[in-house]
Amino acid sequence: MKKVGLLFLFVFCFGVPHMNANGEDLEKIYLDGGYKETNRALNEANTFFRESILLPTRLPEVVFTHTFARFTTIASPKLEISFLNENSGETHYKIFVTFLKYKQEFQNEKSASRMKLKDGSEAIYIIKENFSLLIFEKNKFQYTLMMDKIHPEKVTKKDLIQIANSFKE
Repeated sequence: MKKVGLLFLFVFCFGVPHMNANGEDLEKIYLDGGYKETNRALNEANTFFRESILLPTRLPEVVFTHTFARFTTIASPKLEISFLNENSGETHYKIFVTFLKYKQEFQNEKSASRMKLKDGSEAIYIIKENFSLLIFEKNKFQYTLMMDKIHPEKVTKKDLIQIANSFKE
């Protein structure tokens, strides 16, 4: 399980670098990396899992110029949705979704704090060196909201909780 966690962190931190690529370059980098339009990747994941994945109605209050997604079965099946800004290599927000059968365990994280969401489900908030995570389970899936911490004042723990609370069944 530790290897899966390390792979997860590696993909987020080093998955697809873009620095300050212009729009067309950024699109090429991500599309060449297996990303596609969010709805297409979401449909692939829904078909694979034979369930409908919920998405939040709220996003961080940060400007994003692009959204890409991919569904992969490498290591474990998961949907990854990336939000980024072509004018800033410093602002990345991601949503990872996997079936509970493949969920990651975060029980031994030293920086983990637990809280309840509005629907009564539990969420785990973890701060890592370069990013923060909010992990929770909903509707047969494990969701991970991940925001880089280059500018931690832009998206706080409270903001991630508000996003998690915006998932509607």
